[in-house]
Amino acid sequence: MRSVPMSILDRLKSASRRYWFVNLLQFACVVGILIAGMTAYSLTQRMRVISLEIEQTLEFKNHVHVLLGLLQKAEASHRGFLLSRDLKYLKPYDEAISEIGPQLEIVSKTATASDRLRLIPDQQERLVRIVDNSRKKLGELAASVAMARRGDFDGAMRLLSSDVGERYMATVRELAERFQLEKNLSLGSQQAAERIASSRLFTTILLALLMVVLFGAVAVLINVRNISSIRENEAALQEANARLEARVHERTAELEDSNSALATEKDRTEALLKDLNHRVGNSLQLVSAFLGMQESNTGSAEARASLAAARSRVMAIASTQRRLRLGTDNETCDVNELLSDLVEDLKATVPMGNGMNMTYRGDPITMSARDAVSIGVIVGELVTNCLKYAFPDNGVGAIEVSLTREDEETARLEVADDGIGALAETPLSGLGSMIIATLSESIGGIIERSVANGDGGLSGMRVAVTFPVAPSAAEPT
Repeated sequence: MRSVPMSILDRLKSASRRYWFVNLLQFACVVGILIAGMTAYSLTQRMRVISLEIEQTLEFKNHVHVLLGLLQKAEASHRGFLLSRDLKYLKPYDEAISEIGPQLEIVSKTATASDRLRLIPDQQERLVRIVDNSRKKLGELAASVAMARRGDFDGAMRLLSSDVGERYMATVRELAERFQLEKNLSLGSQQAAERIASSRLFTTILLALLMVVLFGAVAVLINVRNISSIRENEAALQEANARLEARVHERTAELEDSNSALATEKDRTEALLKDLNHRVGNSLQLVSAFLGMQESNTGSAEARASLAAARSRVMAIASTQRRLRLGTDNETCDVNELLSDLVEDLKATVPMGNGMNMTYRGDPITMSARDAVSIGVIVGELVTNCLKYAFPDNGVGAIEVSLTREDEETARLEVADDGIGALAETPLSGLGSMIIATLSESIGGIIERSVANGDGGLSGMRVAVTFPVAPSAAEPT
């Protein structure tokens, strides 16, 4: 098969590089957005702190301003009451005094907790002095009002004429104005910082948006290029696939032609093997016929017996060779099928009385053709011995041939009869016994001879050959 053209591989590599570049851009975009988000969050928090400080500064300035106004209101009402001795001035005085207390408490707490408004030591000292002088001023006002209420207006006027209360009030006014001026400057710087933070926040968001738009545009362009490249690669791959498919079809056709030639050759070989087996069988039958003719022309009874035995063995081999049907591997065959056909041939060729019965039963067992022929010859010899020794006078009886699989690796061939059943009458040193022993040994078999008692079978002589078989041998077709 031809390899994929290098141009396609180059396009795929280029597309892979663009893919990773797009991923890198996307990662950079995400990182940029995260940084912008963190910066925006930090700036937002900063603006929130600045706004809170501005709000607290304005609120505290208002408290100081209100405190100063209340002190001035209390002082004015105090002067009006002492100069006019009219009680109507005490009402605004009392109102101012009742409101001064909470304001002083707020300013006092702020002075002791200077970190709330980020006060410098000088500002904190001024607040302390404002609170101290305000309380002294309140003490001076309360003392003079108390004197007036007891009717000692002269003493109250002498206290008013002194500079003590005026100095307290002037000090509070001066400290409050200086504090407010400083806080105005601080407020201006805070507002400027807020504007800077707002500007930075806007710039950060704008840069993040521009970065997203820029990276997005680059990613879109690269994706468009990737789509175009993918389409080109698909077209190139389709063309390459078409060439490969044509080559595959060509190779498939060549393989089919080769397989067809091999199948034809295999059929021819099988036909030749079958023809060879038939020719060998026919040749052996011709030899058997010659032996029969020689037997008829021989005067010696012993010679005729020997020629008859030889003729019987040649016929058994010929029948086995003719009935041999190899499997698809041309090396194995089904022994069960072979013995079934062989027993039928023996019925037709072996001289038997009218009362004789020969049967066969077996399990499918696959073996090599050589071992199968050996088993066929063993069966022929055993059946001949049954006819010769179990029924010496051509009597009535039965012969049973069986082939069974005892387990996955062992099979058992058995030939039994219901004849006279005398082991001593069957010679073990004759040619037939030698053939049986030799062929059994060639297939790895073990011979067992016994006299059956009729339990589960015939009650005469029983000869069994146990031999190994391959557990995974396939049955021939």
